[in-house]
Amino acid sequence: AFNLTLALPILFAFLAVRRRWGKRIILLSLLGLFLVAVALTGSRAGAILVVLAFVLAGLYSRRRWLLLPLGSVVLLACWIVLPAEYQKRYESIFSFVDNLKMNKPIANESAYESAYGRIIGWGVSWQIFKDHPILGVGAGNFAPAFWGLNYSYMGRKGWSQPHNLPGQVISELGALGAISFLFFVFRIWRSTREVRRLVPTLRSPPPLSAALNRAIVMTIALLFVAGLGGHNLYRYNWYLAAALAVVNFRLVLQARGKEQQAAVTEEAQSTVSVGPEWGRCEVPAANQSYS
Repeated sequence: AFNLTLALPILFAFLAVRRRWGKRIILLSLLGLFLVAVALTGSRAGAILVVLAFVLAGLYSRRRWLLLPLGSVVLLACWIVLPAEYQKRYESIFSFVDNLKMNKPIANESAYESAYGRIIGWGVSWQIFKDHPILGVGAGNFAPAFWGLNYSYMGRKGWSQPHNLPGQVISELGALGAISFLFFVFRIWRSTREVRRLVPTLRSPPPLSAALNRAIVMTIALLFVAGLGGHNLYRYNWYLAAALAVVNFRLVLQARGKEQQAAVTEEAQSTVSVGPEWGRCEVPAANQSYS
């Protein structure tokens, strides 16, 4: 579900730049397949990310007045055709929130493990961070530390993962790792901000630059939201987004450099062909003399 949902921003980017309906129909068919596949996984976090992806895509678009209602209709149609057992699973999101507010336990043990595992993971992560605040216990070592060292959550121990991004960062990488990770995300954001600033100044920007820039920002946003319920620090999507941000930024810089060079060349040619009045020289006739 995460793989498909995190591919939605790129799919939306291609939809934004394709003008021929033949290609758009293919992309819309892929979108339908993505939605069906995510729904059939039964992933509640995946369903939340799908809704968020549609909202972000609508807000980014100039036609948000059309796309937001249309996206709502699409999601409603998916819900209507969804089998009853899947509807009950997704409805458990709201029942879990209600039980959490009223401090009630969840009867289903698997639902308890799935939902409260995030809370347990954060509690254990904070214990580990207090003991290893600088460097943490090392990348990928949360589970061995949880099971093998003196860490527990109200007596519960296990071999599980933290199930949340903040807990994974502070427990495995410590304060230095958290600073490095935030700086990494900041550099991605800064690259996308520069692209957003430069694209409107270009006469012929790269075809996909603006749409791809929005897709990168959407991907980072989805990763952060997914990180509230999953330990996705080492997912390749972070680094794919960073690589695309660098490539997109370089392409925009190259396009600006070419336009600036073309402008300089055009100005130089215009100066040579017209020239200022003081630069002209008239050759005197044979019977005239220079004054």
